[in-house]
Amino acid sequence: METITDIAIHDRFVIHVLDNRLPAAQCSQALTPLPDGLRASLHRYLLALLKPQFRRKRYGRFQSDSVVLHAYQQMLASLRRHGQVEATEFLTASQRLAAHLFEAMRQSPHNGAQARPGAITPGDLLVGLFQGTEPEPVPEPWLFLIKVGLETALQRQLQPYGADGVQTVLTLREGIIPRLSTEKVHKFALIRFAGDPTTYDVLMADPQGGKPDIAKFFAADFL
Repeated sequence: METITDIAIHDRFVIHVLDNRLPAAQCSQALTPLPDGLRASLHRYLLALLKPQFRRKRYGRFQSDSVVLHAYQQMLASLRRHGQVEATEFLTASQRLAAHLFEAMRQSPHNGAQARPGAITPGDLLVGLFQGTEPEPVPEPWLFLIKVGLETALQRQLQPYGADGVQTVLTLREGIIPRLSTEKVHKFALIRFAGDPTTYDVLMADPQGGKPDIAKFFAADFL
């Protein structure tokens, strides 16, 4: 994998709430505005993930029937049609991803030494796109999926949206710099076009577990 030295984060960004103690995922029906402070923090974190020295990374390749693969294909198809990923198509694809991960979180009996559904930590799923810009522009965007417990620097709220929907919004807390840290990131996956229309590469890690393997519910049942 080539070394990317800078990226640009797209405006297509959303947070879905995955509390597996509840019967369903709480999916946002609108994009989540990305505050400048979090954008800068996310930029630093994504660049760190791409560096060769970042530890405990694993690489994989999707199967042709992967839900994640199909969601990413939907986004890329929108990009090719419109010159950017349309907001509605991005949201639809991200909601499919959130529902799929939520199902794996509720149904998988594998989470470390604990073998019971519901033992997996609830969290929020951050979904977005970024483009490699240096050392040279990369035409296809990466999709990032980060399961995270948000820092106290940000307050995530669900606001009514439309007749019966919600929108996830972030509110900055005065005097606290928003950041992403290994302690708060549960799992991540960076997905990119692999040069073949039927295969896509994924870079993933499990900072929460601190083990060389990725939790089965994330790596096998979800990805």
